[in-house]
Amino acid sequence: MKTTRSTVWRNRLFLSLSAAWIASVLLSAFDAKRFLPPGFRHYADVTHLFTRRVEAWSWFELQGRFTGGAGRWVGLRLSDYSNMENFGYLTRLDRILDDAGRPATGPRIRRDLARHLAAAHARRFPESPALRELRYLRVSAPTGSRLLCDPPGRWVRPPLETVPRTWVREIAVISDREWTSQAPPTR
Repeated sequence: MKTTRSTVWRNRLFLSLSAAWIASVLLSAFDAKRFLPPGFRHYADVTHLFTRRVEAWSWFELQGRFTGGAGRWVGLRLSDYSNMENFGYLTRLDRILDDAGRPATGPRIRRDLARHLAAAHARRFPESPALRELRYLRVSAPTGSRLLCDPPGRWVRPPLETVPRTWVREIAVISDREWTSQAPPTR
C-alpha cells in the first residue's frame, strides 16, 4: 500500500493535535495549567465538563397578584401554563425563564412572557380574577442543604414557603400596564 504525502501530513497533524490535547488534559488534571500556553488553557478547561464544584442549584419561581386579591402574591405552577417537556423534567417555559434572567434580553422576554401568561391564565381559568402583576423570583439553594437532600421519590422543587428568604432574589415585577403598553410581537 502506497502512502501519499497528504496522508502523511494528515496523520502528523492528527498526532500533533492529539498530543497537544492529551498534554493539556494531563496538565489540567494535575492542576498545572500554568505551564500551558495561554491559548491552550481554554481548551484544557473545555475538555473537563466539571472543573469546579457546583455551589448552588437555581430555579425560577413565578408569583402573581390578582384583581381583588388584597395585594397577596400567589405562587403560579408552571405546569398550568406549559406541560410540554423538551428534556428531562424541564419544560419549554423553564428554558424561556432562563433566558429571562439574562441582562441584555431579559426585560423584553419577561414582559412578553408576562403578557403570554396573563392571556393563558384568562383562557385556562376563566372564572379566576385577572392577573395584574407578575413577579419573577430566582431561588439559589446551596448544594448539600438539608432541604434538598433525600427527597422522597422523584426530586421536586421545595415549596417557596419552606425556602429560606436568603436563597430568594427578586428579579423583576411586571405589571399589566407594562405588558399591555407594548404591542404583541408579530410573526
